[in-house]
Amino acid sequence: MPRSAGEQVVVLTGASSGIGRATAVELGRRGAAVVLAARSEDELRDAAEEVRAAGGRPLVVPTDVADFAQVEHLARTAVAHFGRVDTWVNNASVSVYGTVEDAPVADIERVIQTDLLGAIYGMKVAAPLLKGQGGGTIVNVSSVLGRLSVPLQAAYCAAKHGVIGFADSLRLELARDGSGVAVCTLMPSSIDTPFFAHARARLGGKMPQPLPPAYDPQAVADAIVKLCERPQRDVIVGGAGRLFVLLHAVAPGLLDWVLLAGDGGAKLQTSSEAKTGGDNLDRPVGGAQPARGGWDRLSVGDSWYTRYWAQAPLVRTAALGALGVAGLAVARLLGGRAADDTPRRDALVAIG
Repeated sequence: MPRSAGEQVVVLTGASSGIGRATAVELGRRGAAVVLAARSEDELRDAAEEVRAAGGRPLVVPTDVADFAQVEHLARTAVAHFGRVDTWVNNASVSVYGTVEDAPVADIERVIQTDLLGAIYGMKVAAPLLKGQGGGTIVNVSSVLGRLSVPLQAAYCAAKHGVIGFADSLRLELARDGSGVAVCTLMPSSIDTPFFAHARARLGGKMPQPLPPAYDPQAVADAIVKLCERPQRDVIVGGAGRLFVLLHAVAPGLLDWVLLAGDGGAKLQTSSEAKTGGDNLDRPVGGAQPARGGWDRLSVGDSWYTRYWAQAPLVRTAALGALGVAGLAVARLLGGRAADDTPRRDALVAIG
């Protein structure tokens, strides 16, 4: 039986800002023990104070997830301090905006090392740890861009696709062993965080921006907390992202056309604001980092789709059951009106 979030020890990478910080504070509100991991100790300590003020028990462990030895150290430190780990959240991400032609190989490698290998290292370390404890949960924060791709973020898209593929294989292996370890993949849509200001950009001096609409990071934090308590295989945060994933699955060529029409896929990711300051690709930007990025004009706040459908199994079951009953009733009605048309009646009943 999974523990409530407030009773858990949660290891959280990418914890110093954005989705990670919002999640850390939300876990703190539940009273959880939160092991905060990111590259900057100063940023982590600032986040830890917010977690403590919210009622949580923070532990700061500076970690570059692109270094496997540091990820191993993170796990050892968490267990030494709290005695166990209940949920491991792989959330650290960086990005580079620009065309493949313009992106130096070193930049591409750094994105892959952090976003893909960082998550793989986390899974590699967490799986045997949780398995040895008799169960637990791994949450991988991928992206809607792990199911589809957009221009100007090729390395990021490749990494997030890879996270999903690796997690799917690991899930099967752990199930095959009867390990009791759940592997969850979270796919946020655009989220209003400092991620875009922190990204390295080759956009003619302009700052990247989220593809609208952008959702509040609290929507992702709430989804992660729910996964700690009730694991699910895949969860998309944001109805817009769900629609894009569905469109890509059904008509990928049409989605390509949408992204290329009027060069919208590139223009909608490029802000009118000048890119100022540095980026966090090679090192932290420094200073206290908030959860939100200030993209109010593009933000729609909470994700009703995620809260009331994607993570509400009782609502889904009731709704799908009602649709099934309605379909069966319609099928029988039509079948009664065409009693001589047996093949059609049988087909409608099967659909219902």
